[in-house]
Formats: sequence, structure tokens, C-alpha cells
Amino acid sequence: MLPDLSSIDFSKPINVHADVIFRRRSSDLDNIWKPLLDMLQRHIPSFNDNKVVRMSANKFVTKDEDEVGYYIQIYNCSERNYAKFLEDHN
Repeated sequence: MLPDLSSIDFSKPINVHADVIFRRRSSDLDNIWKPLLDMLQRHIPSFNDNKVVRMSANKFVTKDEDEVGYYIQIYNCSERNYAKFLEDHN
């Protein structure tokens, strides 16, 4: 189920956060991103993954098969300036 997206401006930078519930600890959290972004692009006509500038995720493990899945949060955010990034890291 997708969150309420009525306040999101999809023409501006996007932050996507996912809380992911797996059945096994050995499941790889990094493997969620491509299918998740593709699904969002298919189901939200104004969403384009080229607007995603931040991604974060939490991994949870459960034995309850009914709890397996994603909780997705999408926000507008500011895009970081690369020159400022370099300045902060030198």
C-alpha cells in the first residue's frame, strides 16, 4: 500500500525511505531499491526516479509471514550541492 502522496511535488527532489520486513536475516537490504523504484514509477504517474536524491532503509526480521513487506515514506527534500559537499569533506 502506498502512502498519501498528495503533498509531494514530484517535480522537486525526492527522499525515499523504506522500512523493510524480511523473513530471514540473510536477505539483502540493498536488493530492494531497483524493484521498489520501478514499482513507484509504474503506480505513480508523476513519479520519476531521476528525482530521487536520497534513499534510506531499515531492515527488520520477522517469523510472521503476514508482516513481510515494505512501509514506504516519500518526502520532498533539498538537493545537496556537490561543491558544498566537497568543501565539507576536505
